[in-house]
Amino acid sequence: MEIRQLEEHERQVAIELSDKTFRNHQQKSMGEAFPFIFSQSTIGQSFGAFHNGELVSFMGLVPSVIKIGEARLNVFSLGSVCTAEDFRKKGIASQILERVFEYIDSSDASLLLVSGDRSLYTRVNCCHFGSVSKFNVQFENIHEKSESQIREMRKEDLFQMNQIAHQRLIAYDQSVTDLQTMIHAEAFASCLNLTHKTLILDKDNKVSSFLVLGVPDRQRREQKGKMIEWAGKPNEIKHLLSYAIKAYDLEEIEVAVPWHEQLLENELKGSGSTFTLEKNEGTIYIINPERFLKQLNPYLKSKHFESIECKYTDREHIQVSSTNMTTTLHSKDFVSFVFDSQPNNPEILELQKDFRDILPIPFPYTAGLNFI
Repeated sequence: MEIRQLEEHERQVAIELSDKTFRNHQQKSMGEAFPFIFSQSTIGQSFGAFHNGELVSFMGLVPSVIKIGEARLNVFSLGSVCTAEDFRKKGIASQILERVFEYIDSSDASLLLVSGDRSLYTRVNCCHFGSVSKFNVQFENIHEKSESQIREMRKEDLFQMNQIAHQRLIAYDQSVTDLQTMIHAEAFASCLNLTHKTLILDKDNKVSSFLVLGVPDRQRREQKGKMIEWAGKPNEIKHLLSYAIKAYDLEEIEVAVPWHEQLLENELKGSGSTFTLEKNEGTIYIINPERFLKQLNPYLKSKHFESIECKYTDREHIQVSSTNMTTTLHSKDFVSFVFDSQPNNPEILELQKDFRDILPIPFPYTAGLNFI
């Protein structure tokens, strides 16, 4: 069994294996839905296992940058993980994952985001993380004036949309081309048999806010949509959601709001929408805690935080040191310490109080346009 990164000419066999695993005849190909995994220029980031020259297991790997205020985190996202049926339950995926860890550590990345939470990942300390409020939006109370300002996206809106997106302090770093490509690709939406509709709130012939939705075919029995991405003013997003329910004949729209997006959360709570508290999508692995803090340092400085140091003491434990304390945490507890606004462990909650101005670290929702 040969484990290595793929070459350009192996792109199509990777798509075929992924399609066979994840797609039916009604869904678009994984090659179309996940262009950042399967394009010829990026397929070489991904890893596979080859038996007699045939690709039998695959892991898609995509690099990106996440903005946390002034900080920039180098991250990889792992998805489209699949193994041919005859080669499953032989430990092949675990061997590939070990190579993936080695590669991303050598690539100056600090975090790995994984689209799944199978034991394949959790047993090597990929952890659930973050706090997200999941709303079921059902209201249809927009004002006539607001409705007149709402329309579907036009191609010429792209630059203005990108400018609005760049104003977000906590977000994936997206170029104009990234935004256009991902809206067209429908990565997460296609997994749910949804298609994208992008709505614009237009003020004085300028984009003020935009909303990307996953919308079901009108023939489906359950008419439930999902908010994929948004940027702009929270009160305008509420109007866009309300408009979408009526325009696309939806029963409700699922809206995931990370804990730090408090203005949008307040808008939705004020409209009477029900919600549940959940984790962010997928799991996370901290590749190198020292590197993570170094990349996060501009954000920490903006909070006037003096110092904190972290390092692995072994593969499962991280030592945390600051001016007032030193403690060692299991990697799962460290992830909760860093990212969870409501930790389940009372000891972690108490520990966070010493870092109340900086923790938890805000983080974008991972099942948006950048979903892998």
